[in-house]
Amino acid sequence: MLSPLQLRGHRFTQLHLEAIAKGVPGEEADVETKLSWARHKNNPREWKVDLKVTFEPTKEHNLAYRGCAEVIGFFEVMDGWPDEDCEGLIAVNGASLLYGAIREMIMMMSARSSHGEFLLPTLRFYPPDPTASKKAGKAPGKTARKRTKSS
Repeated sequence: MLSPLQLRGHRFTQLHLEAIAKGVPGEEADVETKLSWARHKNNPREWKVDLKVTFEPTKEHNLAYRGCAEVIGFFEVMDGWPDEDCEGLIAVNGASLLYGAIREMIMMMSARSSHGEFLLPTLRFYPPDPTASKKAGKAPGKTARKRTKSS
């Protein structure tokens, strides 16, 4: 059975991985995500999702890498999926698919780098807060920080 959300393509718009000379593999890192999405003007079943992920050493721990990646994904919500549930599907499932692509890209890049493979943690994305869109100046999506260990 097909998912109601189909990934039609994705493109990386930013990729940066920096090995820290005296970095220690396995130390804790801060991971930050920034997510936004928009519905196509002419086709309400098509969506664009933008996800940016950054990771840094903490003040207490000297992570082996710092970097960021940004990817834009193009999605289609299948007919039959309720229109009022599309935004939640995009925010959770769309973001999760793109985050997996970022994790894989960072892992491949770091595997050929000085400190070896670095794998971003698995994250959980949440549906949008329906009250957030009512707040002036607030765009969809949010930034979340998570402390994690590298592999």
